[in-house]
Amino acid sequence: MEGTPNTSEILRAIMEARVADIHVACPGRVVSYDRDKQVANVRPMVKRLVPTPGDVEDVPEELPEVPHVRVIWPRGGGYFCHLPLTEGDEGLLVFQTRDPSEWSRTGEVSEPADVRLHHVAHAVFLPGYARAATVLAGLPSDAAVVGKVGGLQAVFKDATLEVGGNTDAAALASLVDNRLASIRTAYNAHKHVETGATTNVSDTPLAALGSVASAKLKLGG
Repeated sequence: MEGTPNTSEILRAIMEARVADIHVACPGRVVSYDRDKQVANVRPMVKRLVPTPGDVEDVPEELPEVPHVRVIWPRGGGYFCHLPLTEGDEGLLVFQTRDPSEWSRTGEVSEPADVRLHHVAHAVFLPGYARAATVLAGLPSDAAVVGKVGGLQAVFKDATLEVGGNTDAAALASLVDNRLASIRTAYNAHKHVETGATTNVSDTPLAALGSVASAKLKLGG
């Protein structure tokens, strides 16, 4: 019968339909973020193509919002990095090969509770994968930079740390403040003998001096 698909065409259609349900990775945009649980609701930003019978072009279909996606923050050796993820932030949705829920619960080598491969339910989110229009500009080639776009930034070089674009050396405020207070106390208490009378050095004592502490850089232990 004319128009009846042959075996090869049927197998190809089955394979294409199966592959269409396998997700690997795609850009995503944060809808909301739970800081306490480090999970986010993420909207996939690229549509999938759904195969259709015959020679009809595949139909683009928007993927639904993926809820409760574990956000991956760099961590190791007891150290970590966490950012205040907000609505609209972009990143990469990665759909794991197998369901990691049992491993996440026990921390042990585990069998997958869900046998689906590369399913949206097994997604994790890597913040930072962004559009070309939002590429970071003006970065140095010889330093690491941490900071806020358009705001305060720390530049780590081989032997220095520069904060906020100020190249002045930072003093230890507590030591400088204590030294200045000692100088003021000694000045105001100093007396000398003049024409047979003991008088203060100045009739106008030094007032308390303001702190030299930086509002942008703090050192602590």
